[in-house]
Amino acid sequence: MKILTASLVIFLSIGFVSQCHVQDKNIPTGSNQTIVGKETTIWFLGHCGFAVQTSNHFLIFDYVEKRLENSYPKPVTLHLATGYINPEEIKNFKVRVFVTHEHGDHYDPVIFEWEKNIPDIQYFFGWQASNEPQYHYLLAPRAEWKTDGLEIFTINSHHSGVPEVAYLVKVDSLVIYHNGDYRGNYQEDMPYMKSKADSIDLAFTSCVWQEQWEYSRLNLELITQLQPKAVFPMHVRVGDEDQYFTPFQDTYQSLLQEGQIILTNNKKGAKFLYKDGIIITK
Repeated sequence: MKILTASLVIFLSIGFVSQCHVQDKNIPTGSNQTIVGKETTIWFLGHCGFAVQTSNHFLIFDYVEKRLENSYPKPVTLHLATGYINPEEIKNFKVRVFVTHEHGDHYDPVIFEWEKNIPDIQYFFGWQASNEPQYHYLLAPRAEWKTDGLEIFTINSHHSGVPEVAYLVKVDSLVIYHNGDYRGNYQEDMPYMKSKADSIDLAFTSCVWQEQWEYSRLNLELITQLQPKAVFPMHVRVGDEDQYFTPFQDTYQSLLQEGQIILTNNKKGAKFLYKDGIIITK
């Protein structure tokens, strides 16, 4: 068990440094572990992909396999523990799949194969991904979707010529933010997000090296406006996830308030337990 202790842990690619406050608890050993209240399990699936298991749902964000093949040789058997979705492993959950935009490092048609094995699965796209009526298309500007224990809010931008969204998801007493490639009018969009949730529990946010200053400003607004409890850096070049944690600068150290946790485990399949603002990593 690897415990994040109360020491300086660096959100490195965009220059955040914070004190981490964590407890020594065991992480659920499998995806079928019962989750209660504001307790959730998170898996890093590579690049911008994350899975989040809550008390009643299993959420998957920006999952891809094909684009990662050169960096992550695909195992014979897929498991969450190695950073892959195996539909047999999650078929008894309410599975909700989120895709921010159509670029190949965020969107992989392999996600549609899961429908064959998962009875309760729904898909959410930040653009008109197809004409299939059973899927949900959250189109600009600032789409909202509320039903079945979920509240979803989006903000919009364009990246390399395609429409994209960032998601704010309220589910099972948790608030989750996933940035995708969003680089919109964050000075207006972050206050809009704050109008939907005073604070967020989990933030998956970008730190692309070649666009570091733009994402730094975005993350400045995100942290000051929404005060995330746990921040997961993502979206460096595919296969270069180790660069998430190369020191860059500590300009925003003073903005991090008591209880904010910045995480640094970049291994594909890395597993985290979150409960009321406390994170443990295995």
